[in-house]
Amino acid sequence: MEPYRVLIVDDESDFRLLLVEALDSLGYLAEGAESAEAAIEKVKEEHFAIIFTDLNMPGGQSGLDLMHAVQTLDPRTFCILMTGFATTEAAIQALKRGAYDFITKPFKQ
Repeated sequence: MEPYRVLIVDDESDFRLLLVEALDSLGYLAEGAESAEAAIEKVKEEHFAIIFTDLNMPGGQSGLDLMHAVQTLDPRTFCILMTGFATTEAAIQALKRGAYDFITKPFKQ
């Protein structure tokens, strides 16, 4: 069975690269994108089983915008929103709009 393709979308390059490396070491085919716009271009080219995306990315589309685009382009993809500024309202909004999950940064074991 082929490993799952995972896309990490975050404007913070160190965080994005850390997640890509961690997922690669676990056997996933992970890659990163620095913006929602770059992620949309990747989704147009290939299927990702899971997309982890930051909720708030400055200067462009948000994680919610990306999730909406992905649902249109490839509804088989699970989107998980990440944020360092979690509120109950943001989590509820994300889940109502179709997010598979909503997690806060930094991650804890």
